[in-house]
Amino acid sequence: MSLDRFEDSARLAFAFLEHDFGCTFLVESEKERRRHWWARYLTYRNDTTFVRVELDDRDHAFNVLFGPLVDEEIPEYPIFLPASGEDVRWFPLWAVMEARGEDAPPFSWDDAALDAELQAWANALREHAGPALEGRFAGLEAVYPVLSSNLERRQRELDEELAGDG
Repeated sequence: MSLDRFEDSARLAFAFLEHDFGCTFLVESEKERRRHWWARYLTYRNDTTFVRVELDDRDHAFNVLFGPLVDEEIPEYPIFLPASGEDVRWFPLWAVMEARGEDAPPFSWDDAALDAELQAWANALREHAGPALEGRFAGLEAVYPVLSSNLERRQRELDEELAGDG
């Protein structure tokens, strides 16, 4: 799947953000595209909220994230998980769904399934982030333990892998 194909399909699937939630699609500059040529970031924002749909071809990573604007700007992407009690400003949709006991839609990297899979993610965003898309973020605190648990699990897997190499 090409990054252009991904972007075209994602723009169609997530068009509801513009129509229903007053979001603007932020066009990435050519300089930014050259800087991270292996990825495509589709970013939307309205007066209170941002949404980012990401595809990283190099790391084979896909994500849908959203969060509140801070001082009317999209906050910097966190390098580390905030400490317990600090505000989470980037909410991964998969983590929100897991915190609510639901499975995230699949993302298979199969070009033939791309449109349907992106539509499933767009539907999940509408369902699980609807209030946030209107600026109401209450109830999303449950995402922190999910993110923390996921990081701990990944660290254990990495430790086991490194121990096996020794």
